[in-house]
Amino acid sequence: MRIKRAILCILLFTISLTIFLFSGQNGSKSVAISDKFTVKVIDKYERITDTKINASRKNEIVNSSRFKVRKTAHFAIYFVLGLVAYLLLSTYNLKYPLLWAICFSFLFACSDEVHQLFSHGRTARVFDVFIDTTGAMCGILFTKMVSKIFKKTRRSKVMKRRGFEKISFEQFKKDISENENLYREYELPKRDSMRTACYDIYILEDFTINPNEIKKIPTGLKSYFEDDEVLMLIVRSSMGFKYNIRLCNQVGIIDADYYDNADNEGHMWLRIQNEGDKAVTFKKGDAIAQGLFLKYLTTDDDSTVGQDRRSDY
Repeated sequence: MRIKRAILCILLFTISLTIFLFSGQNGSKSVAISDKFTVKVIDKYERITDTKINASRKNEIVNSSRFKVRKTAHFAIYFVLGLVAYLLLSTYNLKYPLLWAICFSFLFACSDEVHQLFSHGRTARVFDVFIDTTGAMCGILFTKMVSKIFKKTRRSKVMKRRGFEKISFEQFKKDISENENLYREYELPKRDSMRTACYDIYILEDFTINPNEIKKIPTGLKSYFEDDEVLMLIVRSSMGFKYNIRLCNQVGIIDADYYDNADNEGHMWLRIQNEGDKAVTFKKGDAIAQGLFLKYLTTDDDSTVGQDRRSDY
């Protein structure tokens, strides 16, 4: 991520510097560059089509297309500016990177026009700010659209079998907290080593549980797995041995159809009890329980009730 961010910073600086240098050119030099580009396009057209355009006609084309060429150049370079700005801002934990990228592009376009006031033969135009900002917005929206298509295609190629996910932030706000930093920071379950069977589930916030007290602990997690599998939630052995902490239901059973249920998205909770004689304090990030995925068997005459799954919590 740091390398990507550094590359994008360099690109954004380079594009911004290029725009700044072009804006610092005097009016006649700026027009000459635009006209030279148009002449090159005409020359290329002549070679491809094997035709000859006389000098007066060339001048007519150059003069008539000057406005379009210059505004297209404005649009194009700001398209790239917006694209890179959005990619860079997306690497940070910003709530609305798209809006931040648009604001940056708009303010840069305004400053660019002000800069032109100090260049001989140049003026500041509101219309140019509009063209620049529109180009940047198109670059931003193009990047967002391509990114979505890429992610969707990538997800479709990798079929999910089993794993843990965070609940949505909306569900997180409803069940736990409106703290966005807390939502971004908490970790998904991990195994201790390659030969560990269970995935450790971590505590989201500090808390203390007193002797004989029962607490309901949110995990912020939901889990998906195949239809013939089950997820068992078990207290870590160290919790029982050291502190006499247990799950109230001993072993939690999560079924495949609990994932993304209509009540709570499949948010998994832990209900623990302190059966010891001392208060126990847990810190954010401590592993308190474990998840174990298992296959299960059914009977020959198996049948189901067929009801839609709801939350049991």
